[in-house]
Amino acid sequence: MSSLSIQSNYYYVLSSDLYGPYFQLDDGLYIGGIPDNLTLSNETFSSDNWQIFYQNPIYLIRNFNHGVNYQLGITETSPASPQLLPASGELTQQWNITLRDNGTYGLANIWLETMRSENMLLGVDLNGNNVPIPVINAAQKGINWTFSINIGPATFINSTSDLLHPVPLQKVP
Repeated sequence: MSSLSIQSNYYYVLSSDLYGPYFQLDDGLYIGGIPDNLTLSNETFSSDNWQIFYQNPIYLIRNFNHGVNYQLGITETSPASPQLLPASGELTQQWNITLRDNGTYGLANIWLETMRSENMLLGVDLNGNNVPIPVINAAQKGINWTFSINIGPATFINSTSDLLHPVPLQKVP
């Protein structure tokens, strides 16, 4: 059981303190089952819904549109750019989530913490088109995340869903 008040059987809307509650982490429009580039948007998409799945001792972060097929992670070749990746139990898709003193959450990638000993958190920055995007950054910008249970059609995950089943995890060497 997670010591945080995050429940794996709900979908959450994630927002960064840098842009406030009306800009949510999303995967854009759902077209053809292929993940889009992640952004923070003030538009409402089904891809605003995220499952924060606790699998002792880590979390896996999944998107409503992609279910168990994709998870939030990084690649070893591009660790600053979080994205939805084909689901695996690799360290690059495992997250440490901590409750901060201000009531928000910090998200640290396990691979960066253990393999590179870097204490960088999921944050937000602007891309070349001035669109807020999630990044793993050393500047610590936008690293305080609020998780709000989505009140709407995508609120509760049925107990028989594949989303509530553990996956084989890569262990820290």
